[in-house]
Amino acid sequence: MQQKLETATAVLTKLQPVKDRLKKESDQLEKERDVVCERSMKYENILNETLRKRCEDARERFWKKYKEFQKVFQEYISYLGGEFYLSGRPKPLQSIKTDSEGRFSFKLVSGKYALAAMGSRKVGDSTEKYYWFVWVTVRKDPTQKVMLSNDNLFV
Repeated sequence: MQQKLETATAVLTKLQPVKDRLKKESDQLEKERDVVCERSMKYENILNETLRKRCEDARERFWKKYKEFQKVFQEYISYLGGEFYLSGRPKPLQSIKTDSEGRFSFKLVSGKYALAAMGSRKVGDSTEKYYWFVWVTVRKDPTQKVMLSNDNLFV
């Protein structure tokens, strides 16, 4: 987990200024597009071909920069979520599914364990993904409850 944190920190540090620069450039091009296209609409009957072309060019420049920003932004946020931290983990000692109420149980000998859990659900056309990573210390008590909730959700 520490190695994942160090990797994420290094990548995020590298991507932050790129993300900020692209956002600023995208915002500037959006303003330029709005001004040029507003003029084009205002003077539609006078020199309309030249202004329409400028508007189209401004739109194209804006969308190109915006897509570039979105690509970097998506990479940036991929290092902030649970999927990155839980990917590439060692093979689990046990893998189980919850029952219809979301409960699960398994037996472990005394010791300290990393409990990693993943869940998903369909919401409209998209899928929400959830990740938990909780340290659990098993003592002699044969029954121990661990609550996975929004409070310990890995976001």
